[in-house]
Amino acid sequence: MPKSWFEADKEGLAQLVADRGKSFVIFELVQNAWDEAGVTQVVVELTKVPGRPYADLVVKDDAPEGFSDLAHAFTLFGKSDKKTNPEQRGRFNLGEKLVLAICEEASITTTKGTVVFDKEGRHRMRNKTETGSVFNGRVRMTQPEFEEVCREVQFLLPPKTITTRFNGERVPYRKPVFAGRCTLDTMRSDDEGVLRRTRRETRVEVYEPLEGEKASIYEMGIPVVETGDKWHINVCQKVPLNMDRDNVTPAYLRKLRAEVLSYMHVDLTEEEAATPWVHDALGSKVLPARAVTSIFRKRFGDKAVIYDPSDLEANARSAAQGRPIVRGGSLSKEAWANVREHKVALPAGQVTPTPKPFSPGGKPLKFIDPIDYTLEMLAVVGFCLWAAEELLGFDVRVEVTEDVTWGFAAAYGNRTLTLNMGRLGKAWFQEAKVQDVVDLLVHEYAHQFESNHLSEKYYQAISRLAGLWVKAALEHPERFKF
Repeated sequence: MPKSWFEADKEGLAQLVADRGKSFVIFELVQNAWDEAGVTQVVVELTKVPGRPYADLVVKDDAPEGFSDLAHAFTLFGKSDKKTNPEQRGRFNLGEKLVLAICEEASITTTKGTVVFDKEGRHRMRNKTETGSVFNGRVRMTQPEFEEVCREVQFLLPPKTITTRFNGERVPYRKPVFAGRCTLDTMRSDDEGVLRRTRRETRVEVYEPLEGEKASIYEMGIPVVETGDKWHINVCQKVPLNMDRDNVTPAYLRKLRAEVLSYMHVDLTEEEAATPWVHDALGSKVLPARAVTSIFRKRFGDKAVIYDPSDLEANARSAAQGRPIVRGGSLSKEAWANVREHKVALPAGQVTPTPKPFSPGGKPLKFIDPIDYTLEMLAVVGFCLWAAEELLGFDVRVEVTEDVTWGFAAAYGNRTLTLNMGRLGKAWFQEAKVQDVVDLLVHEYAHQFESNHLSEKYYQAISRLAGLWVKAALEHPERFKF
């Protein structure tokens, strides 16, 4: 008979799994028992060996056919029926070998016979069980590890149809707070027995973590990856884990979170809506509009607007109205794409726009020909021209329009002052009061220094012009009579 190509060093394999914690020993054996056809009872007994860093472990089940193939216990990466069924736990025929690697001695007895592992190696024996399988092993385990295992066994989510006991106490069945179906990546073997990633619809269950538990991804009741999220997520098919079976890809995690939040977003608090894991899910295209809207508003508020770099005054107007301003760095590129696609929030410039007298595409104004100015109009225009030279230090252009459809009484920009008789009224010119004209010019000429009405710079410009008005009135009192 030809020699095998490979040999596995037991001690080396034990070192490889040393950092995984000893709870995985029970998880691996329990998941195998849960997968056996017709099983209704799984019993786990763990007893600390006094004075030694070991514990005796027994795991037994009542599956009618018992362990399907004893060779699976010691054949690494052998062919396995589990590979073809995404709804069975584990893969690679690896779990039992990892358990055996940290055992001083062990045995597996089933309806097909017994295999013993001890210092002499591996032995086959004829004794059998009538039904089910029994694993016996002495596992390397310190007292702190023993206590940790006893605690973490309670993290299991046993199937409702299988009674699971640990040291005489039933591991309670938990009812999910939500269950739904979605399409997720999984692992399944092809016709040649090669495991490949595929995608299929599966059931996903959501559970509230108990005290002392860290929210995790579960694979059919077995915790496989801690997430630190709000809930446990139990995926009812193979989870596409890495070779060490301790992590998933960021893309898978994001999609899974988004699938859960598609329904569970209503249960998030404002503080939870701002956590990194929710932020991550907000960037998933899977997340529907209702969830994107709910999460965004819980985090930023119902009145939030998006910072608008094209209308700085609009941002200030929104802030003055108590609207939170959401800036670009608050969300990821992907999350912003979702927010904009679903129109969850609008830029400040669309919510509290700054009046723009000369906006592009606006209707051109028709100006009154200076030849048609009345004496009163000439007096007001002349005062505006003189005031510009006194206050601003340069000449400006003054134009008069009569357009009642234009929403501004006056506007200043590009060294041009526009007065709108259609809004000011003819009487404003005919019975011009110096205080009214000065009031208008203080507002408009301050825009030479700042366009944003709500900025500190604009207020400073008004204050500076007020001082210049006083100086001009004292030096040229005759100019203030018209």
